[in-house]
Amino acid sequence: MIKIRPVEINGTAVVGVKIGNPDFPENPGDKRVTKHSQMKESSMKIAAVSEDGVTISQHFGRAPFYVVVTVEDGKIVSRETRNKMGHAQFAGESHAEEAHGSDLRGHGFEPVAQSRHAHMAAAIADCQVLLARGMGAGAYQSMKQAGILPVVTNIANIDEAVQAHIEGRLVDHPEELH
Repeated sequence: MIKIRPVEINGTAVVGVKIGNPDFPENPGDKRVTKHSQMKESSMKIAAVSEDGVTISQHFGRAPFYVVVTVEDGKIVSRETRNKMGHAQFAGESHAEEAHGSDLRGHGFEPVAQSRHAHMAAAIADCQVLLARGMGAGAYQSMKQAGILPVVTNIANIDEAVQAHIEGRLVDHPEELH
């Protein structure tokens, strides 16, 4: 699906072309089972936000690191832990320019928040999927824009969620976005 729509880049309105995936809904209220084109490839990386290295964090912004799992031929072959920027690192920054609620889409879509999300995505730029058990709508949208498929899951264990994704049965719960 191809959509042409006006977008804003650095304060300038331009026409943007969006090539969409019908398995990846525009409306965050739509539930979906993950079906990712990378599943057909022999190798992919899946990041999960975590506080303990075993479970997926319930809050994307508060999690201190990512567990990055490499999947090859449908099997987990390696894992690594990467530091993740989050609320702790941004706590000292001024929030005055955010103007919570001024954006019609809600919290997390302000330019300052989008910049923070971009920093969070940079650590997993080589990953195709991001697993969280809760996150803000702005962060969810930022991950999509970075080319990373965000999945809000109710599966707590990282390995179980990765296996569900491999098998094509991991359900995204965008109704859990805040």
